[in-house]
Amino acid sequence: MAIQIGSVVLSDGLVWDDEYAYTGIVQDVKRTLGGVPVVYSASVQGPRPITLRSLDDQGFQTLAQVNALMELAKTKDGQFTLQLDARSFTVRFRHDEPPVVEVRPLIPRTTAESGDYFLVVIKLAVDNAV
Repeated sequence: MAIQIGSVVLSDGLVWDDEYAYTGIVQDVKRTLGGVPVVYSASVQGPRPITLRSLDDQGFQTLAQVNALMELAKTKDGQFTLQLDARSFTVRFRHDEPPVVEVRPLIPRTTAESGDYFLVVIKLAVDNAV
């Protein structure tokens, strides 16, 4: 699966963690004084989350990919094209849920080396979700 965020090409194997957790509907249930439930439903006006995650056995990213991703995440008010195979989304990093990129080395070292691999969690949002 080809994955690219802006100009950063990522290794295959990242999983879209919350792809099927989003329904686009919110609901609130209140009770009357008599205990009868009153249900309020509405369409979500906010962003749809896209969380891309490495698993323990796939989706490893190189040091160069991690560094490029971290630079991309520093772009203030940045919007990027996320390419997931044939699907394309305009996304932004979810800076309201820090850290927007979580990085964990596959082999912990004091100083990362160019050949090292990392597990990542990337928090994105599609503002005009359907």
